[in-house]
Amino acid sequence: MPQTVALRLYVLLFFLVSSIANSADFEEPSAILRTEDAIGFAFNTRGSLAVDSRDHACAAYYIADDVSKPPQNRIWLIDISGGDPSSPVRIDHAPTGGGRHPKIAFDAAGILHAVWQDYRHVTAGGNYIDNVEIFYNRRPTGGVFPSEDIRISHTNAGHKGDNGFLPQIAIGANGRVHIAWYDFTASGNNAEIYLRSSGGAGEFPDQIGIDNFRVTTIDSADDLVSHWMPDAAALPGGEVYIVWGVQQGFQGIFPLQGRSIAQDRTLGAIETIAEQGGSFLDPPRLAADKVGNLGLIYTIRSEGMNSICFQYRPREGVWSNPAFINETGADSSQPCLAFDMNGTVHLVWQEDMGGIYQVRYALLDPTDFTIRSRKPLSLKNADARTPAIAINPITDRIHCAWIERNDEGERTIVYLREQETKVEDWRLFD
Repeated sequence: MPQTVALRLYVLLFFLVSSIANSADFEEPSAILRTEDAIGFAFNTRGSLAVDSRDHACAAYYIADDVSKPPQNRIWLIDISGGDPSSPVRIDHAPTGGGRHPKIAFDAAGILHAVWQDYRHVTAGGNYIDNVEIFYNRRPTGGVFPSEDIRISHTNAGHKGDNGFLPQIAIGANGRVHIAWYDFTASGNNAEIYLRSSGGAGEFPDQIGIDNFRVTTIDSADDLVSHWMPDAAALPGGEVYIVWGVQQGFQGIFPLQGRSIAQDRTLGAIETIAEQGGSFLDPPRLAADKVGNLGLIYTIRSEGMNSICFQYRPREGVWSNPAFINETGADSSQPCLAFDMNGTVHLVWQEDMGGIYQVRYALLDPTDFTIRSRKPLSLKNADARTPAIAINPITDRIHCAWIERNDEGERTIVYLREQETKVEDWRLFD
């Protein structure tokens, strides 16, 4: 090839790659569900939306029942293929009680994994806070969820603190499924963090009790100290990294800690990540890229304003100092993040526009915290909340979802995805 032609093609490729790497063009948002039911994503929205290598997306939500005791909550899933949504399909199979805070994830084989907290094992007296357990199910590619859910936690501690909350799911490159949650079983007053991992084939054998899965220990007898709101990320070597908050006195903002857990369950040293790192209703979100670098996003509150911070931990390094992501003077919350194949971080969050929230998006270089792109995703006149983001593991196509609500009580799940690249065959530029 002549040198001049090659140079022109190189320049063209440079600008194409730069354009793709520094911006994201999205399709128009579309409503995939409208309802008057009290629907919601999990407090931690990382895992409310998932996408596989075929660009098939799924959104998981729950319908809250705040009247019945025990509450008859329900967990539902919407499949989105080619941008078109299916009718909702129920995930949980609880005869009574139901659950909240569903999280989903695809593995490399296209199997969809789901986890949630469940009220079906309430005590004989029927008090719905007497026994909350963690349940799991998986749907094979092209199949349906089996009618028998798998019970992950078996507290049976004999006190009214038998409760496991807000499970998180992470899928390892080796096919293992990792489920983390916080649980009051040990004392009834102090919550601890637990991690249960499947076998290599994704199977969870029958297990009574959960003592073997505990990864934190509270030495203090202070009833106001607890470990809360974990998130988990699977790393390439088979280990898992877990982040959690340390609640002291039930204040709104709490410090963040974390540690790695090896495949043989050897516990790494506990690291202090941030002095302020989230709240009960807006917990921290953790993600890992393909080589094991970690990204953490969370909300802090100062002088009556919510701000969003990001921290980065290289595979063989230590946690960076916090970097502010949202624009100065903007009240921002509910951030969510995902890595693409190049290790770039994609972020979404909600921003208060004077009582109406708008979903915003940013593209972040985690090595120097440079914001390459920043744009709104939702319409200004729509009250958009609790965004979630997921990225196709092969093509890096971005998918987002959030919940809008109006004054009449109607709630809408809104979905959009990145437009497809205009480059049809990258071999043209070899």
